[in-house]
Amino acid sequence: MQSAALDRLATPPSERDIIRGTKALRTYNCRHVRWLYILSVYTHILLATFWIGGMIFLSFVLLPAIRKPEYARYYHRLVNDTGVNFSRLGWWALGLFFITGLYQLHVRGIEWYDLFKLKTYTTPTGRLVGLKLSFYTAILILQALHDFFVGPRATRLGDEAPDSPEYRRYKAYARTIGMLVFFLSLSMALFGVMIVRGGFKV
Repeated sequence: MQSAALDRLATPPSERDIIRGTKALRTYNCRHVRWLYILSVYTHILLATFWIGGMIFLSFVLLPAIRKPEYARYYHRLVNDTGVNFSRLGWWALGLFFITGLYQLHVRGIEWYDLFKLKTYTTPTGRLVGLKLSFYTAILILQALHDFFVGPRATRLGDEAPDSPEYRRYKAYARTIGMLVFFLSLSMALFGVMIVRGGFKV
């Protein structure tokens, strides 16, 4: 793979590209592959919308609404049940997000094994790809920490000792992790736009 292929991420194949015989661009020119690529991009966008939109809904719509005094007795359970349901769907979204992202890179001339080559990240666009993958990995780690350790611990403490300092501490941990995941996700979306539009140097 030529590292210059990364700089073609911003544009669909032109006649000049096809004449040059770039493998990925020839593949893109096939009608069924083109529609598969469009479906992949569409799915990618929907998954990002679900993931980021879900966090916005939880943080700025649901939580402020159920903090009202009349919902105090249900607050802990509502937060936990909603978070668990969103987490289950979220892991599917993160997995499909990775698959569709790899396919889009494949169509544009970048195979999965190229991601392990340093020369892939020698171009501005390549560095954006590297940043997006790094942030994605950080999200996976933080989300796993939240869903399999901090979250369950906070839920158990909330049921057993809702007034304890330990519960407040784990609740703060969960909130901090959630904020980090949210801002990392926003950054990933920004990197995606920069990759597609091209012309950005990092």
